[in-house]
Amino acid sequence: MKAARRRTLLFPVLAMLVLVGVVSATLVGVAWNISIAIRFGHETAELRARYIGEGKLRIGEEVSFAAEFIRQRIRSSGTQLEAALRNRVDETWRMVSLIYEREGKGLSRATLERRIIEFLRPLRYNDGRGYYFIVRLDGTELLYPVATEFEGKSVISLRDDEGKAVIADELAVVNGKGAGFVKARWKKPGSGDALYDKLSYVRVFEPLDWYLGTGEYLDELRAIDQRDAVEWLSTVRFAEDGYLFASTLDGDQLFSNGKVTVGGKSLQDLVDPNGVRIFDEQRTRIDSPEGGGFFSYSWPMLAGGEPVEKISYVTSIPEWGWIVGSGFYLGEIERLMAARRLELERELLSGVFIVVAISAFAVLAGIGLAILASRTGLRKLGASLVSFERSAAELEPIALGSDEYGELAAIAESVNRIIEARRRIEKTLEKSLAEKETLLKEIHHRVKNNLQIVSSLLSLQLGTIRDGKGAAEAIRDSWSRIRSMSLVHELMYRSTDLALVELGSYIGELVVQIRTMYVDAEGSVAIATSFEPLFLAADRLVPLALIVNETITNAFQHAFPSGRSGIVTVCGADHGDGYEIEVSDDGVGLPIDFFPERGDSLGFKLIEGLSGQISASFRYERRSPGSAFIIRLQRDDSRTGAEGSSSGDASA
Repeated sequence: MKAARRRTLLFPVLAMLVLVGVVSATLVGVAWNISIAIRFGHETAELRARYIGEGKLRIGEEVSFAAEFIRQRIRSSGTQLEAALRNRVDETWRMVSLIYEREGKGLSRATLERRIIEFLRPLRYNDGRGYYFIVRLDGTELLYPVATEFEGKSVISLRDDEGKAVIADELAVVNGKGAGFVKARWKKPGSGDALYDKLSYVRVFEPLDWYLGTGEYLDELRAIDQRDAVEWLSTVRFAEDGYLFASTLDGDQLFSNGKVTVGGKSLQDLVDPNGVRIFDEQRTRIDSPEGGGFFSYSWPMLAGGEPVEKISYVTSIPEWGWIVGSGFYLGEIERLMAARRLELERELLSGVFIVVAISAFAVLAGIGLAILASRTGLRKLGASLVSFERSAAELEPIALGSDEYGELAAIAESVNRIIEARRRIEKTLEKSLAEKETLLKEIHHRVKNNLQIVSSLLSLQLGTIRDGKGAAEAIRDSWSRIRSMSLVHELMYRSTDLALVELGSYIGELVVQIRTMYVDAEGSVAIATSFEPLFLAADRLVPLALIVNETITNAFQHAFPSGRSGIVTVCGADHGDGYEIEVSDDGVGLPIDFFPERGDSLGFKLIEGLSGQISASFRYERRSPGSAFIIRLQRDDSRTGAEGSSSGDASA
């Protein structure tokens, strides 16, 4: 009867390779999808918030500018009106004085008065609106060319529709100051019995006991100013499609989107597709204590299409009873986010394809190598393993034939030496086993953490790649960071003290490696180091190494453009309560608009995150010449005690 055929070692090896490949590809794919989704969420939220913030700032500034333009127009118009009225009256007063001086001696008072009055009666200005009037100081109207029925009569008791004694007010001004302005309400020629606000300027003419004056109706002046403001503000454009709009407090249109819309449909019934009453929203904002504010609604863009969200800002001009505002559409940011979404989806598909391809290749290559290696070696390996197990169990030397593989014979010799040594050191091994197990776990823990850092660095660096040049720089930066961590393990391997590393020795080797990377590209740039004896725990050294790597690399990349020569200095000192590491250069210095707290580069994010891991603070300084980066590691009692103790043991 034939014996049952047993599985060889090849089958579980192959099965394990396939399983590891499939699981690895699945986990990497899932992690890739999650990272893409998280990154997209953060990017879109930041992009939308930044777009809205910039848009609000822009339309707020434009509306404030328009409001200030109107208020300045009102102020300057009033000032100009007063100056014009004063100049006209003063000029007329001089003409009257000239007539009085030339003809007053040869004429009677009544004749002289009639000559002056008839001289002034036909004088007009401002398209016929402006005229001159004369009143005797006893309140008798002498010249009123638009209402001659008052001439020769006492008008001192005349009052307007608000009860103001207009002639008495004018007499009070000329009797008290000799000249001045008076505001009252008067009939306007050709406008019936309605009264209108009018600003007049009067000046006494003492030789004849008169005062003469002229005035301007304020509603006509305001209408001219408003017409000019509408025509100018309606043409204002900013950004890509920004414009101003305005209406009255009653909802009557004035202008919008570059067009004068006076007389158009009232805005009071304007409603967006979601039922928002737009004019009511405007009134709510201008009736608030702030006198204006932002609100949102839906409205079609200027290019047409479906309504999109729009944010507007309005403020009021109480002097004219106007509402002025502007707005911006969020359709553009939606388009940008949609384009970014498509870009990330393409990136996701490309990444998944690469991961699957690499995993499949690794599995197939492993299977092929395993099959080739197992054909001739598994049988002898099995027999040798049985012999090894028996010798290990019985602590007896292994005896192999002359036809065994040289590798197996070498293994047998090593095992025999181990068995011999085991007999001698078994007691010593039992004593130190607990300590070695603890140390081994710590080493495994550190290696695991460092591998996680490598994975995170590569993932973050991948997100910064945009073109070929950027890819090369990203690969070089990642290689530099990985080498800085690798150097930590190399020093620990060479060191007799696995708990502490001397910073000066480590950073001296690190800067040599970085200098080698940039020697061809950056010209003649030297590195100098100066360190006091500083010892640091190994779990804090890797983050510090990455921070120092970032700052030195940044100096080579940016401080010495166009082959400029210089020196990068790295120094460290013990300040009692902690260590201070400084990386400085004598290059071109930091840009004027450089603010590290606004930094969004991968290098800055690494420095910020790694500093937090080791409870360190950092700052940038502008120097002449060059710049400096300074990181300070704060001490804590538990670590200080441990490091001080370890340092003493190492010295002994």
